[in-house]
Amino acid sequence: MTSSLFHHLRAPSLIVVVFVLILGLIGLFVTLSELKNLHIVLTLLPVLFLLLNNFRYSFFYLILLLFVNLHIYTHHISVYFAFAFILSYLMCFYDRKFKDLVNPLSVPISIYLFLSLPSFINNQEIPNSLFFMSSMLISFVILHFISASDDKKLIPLFIISFLVFCFINGLSAAYEGLINQKRAFGFAGVMFVDYISIGVVITFVTLVLSNKKVFYSLLLALFFLFSIIHQTRGVWLVLAMTLLIILSFFFFHNQMFEIKKGKLVVFIGATVLLLTTGFVLVTGINPDVEQRATQFNESKSYITQEGDIDNSLVTRALIWHTALNAFKEHPILGIGSHSFSFQSHRYSTISPYLYKKYVKALTPHGTYFAVLPEIGIIGLIGFLLLAFFTLKYSYSNIKASENMEDKRISTILYFILVYINISMIITDAWLFGSGAVLWCIILGLNMLQKKSLLKEVN
Repeated sequence: MTSSLFHHLRAPSLIVVVFVLILGLIGLFVTLSELKNLHIVLTLLPVLFLLLNNFRYSFFYLILLLFVNLHIYTHHISVYFAFAFILSYLMCFYDRKFKDLVNPLSVPISIYLFLSLPSFINNQEIPNSLFFMSSMLISFVILHFISASDDKKLIPLFIISFLVFCFINGLSAAYEGLINQKRAFGFAGVMFVDYISIGVVITFVTLVLSNKKVFYSLLLALFFLFSIIHQTRGVWLVLAMTLLIILSFFFFHNQMFEIKKGKLVVFIGATVLLLTTGFVLVTGINPDVEQRATQFNESKSYITQEGDIDNSLVTRALIWHTALNAFKEHPILGIGSHSFSFQSHRYSTISPYLYKKYVKALTPHGTYFAVLPEIGIIGLIGFLLLAFFTLKYSYSNIKASENMEDKRISTILYFILVYINISMIITDAWLFGSGAVLWCIILGLNMLQKKSLLKEVN
């Protein structure tokens, strides 16, 4: 017989246990906070107490914190709040059983983590890398608690809240970018480039399937505008590939969604026109956008007179070169999970000046470029299996959906994962910090949707 999480604890005892954990959480916040951020932490503490007794409120606040560009000792603030999120689950669902935490992704995640363990044999910075890796580990826990909550209303709560925060932050970034004539990311920081792209994916799918064409067309136009303003070329390519895949999916599965192919052709034309108009408009106001978009077509030197490098792709190539050296030295086991930024100096063959300026303390800027040198071929196999099963289980939700609302939700969640998996080519932000938290939130919602669909069938 499987015992519940707190089978031997009555409610008063549970309150005492949770209160002690909260005190520890407060101590953690205060200890890890820099003095200049202490007032922010103290302001958040009363809110923390209010949130713990309502899991939906805690979930909403976790989404909100994704848009707060605050880091404490390398970890994003959402990672620290994850501990409060877990406490909220334990308080709200204290009668749940351990088996409720298990979902179809539990095995692939376990395999990936197990295959990552041998990499620590070559890791000479174990304490630092474990601390850095902890954000991913806590994010996997978040995934399981979201799935175990059985609260399907968390899905529309995420979609609506995420779109609202994208809109507000987009306005902030647009004002900063267009007025100050520079790249801008709003109060969410650089992760906004991926947030707004996910917002575009959500809005795009909803527009195709919704009857509220005018509203979602306007929202999509604004999100496209915000996407252009941040001037991140790699993200533009990833988003374009994702939208192309979405359109192809609807074109070949139009009967499943009761969509006429003629309307899809018109929709494609309108989307291209919208993007072209938005790009012309933004470049007219801020010429720097066009310069970044066409930079690779120009024949010029990327080395300034001061000897610095004036191109992000070239600087990333220096990081990738160092990562390749690390992989060549430890191809099977890797140098240690989440340890590249701490050990890159051991594998650098470029000049000390270039290393210090463009490589030191940085991650490989590509999920696969990070996974391969850090956990080797063995660990890469585990990660690819995890990525495969996340997409497999998410896609199965679309096929299992019977009514149009479930199809819409399943399709949105699936194509968010498609975007994330494609973007892993150009960024490793999904392996730590707010990126890992968001990735696991999406995975948790996919597992929640799967459980809901199974219950409807049974």
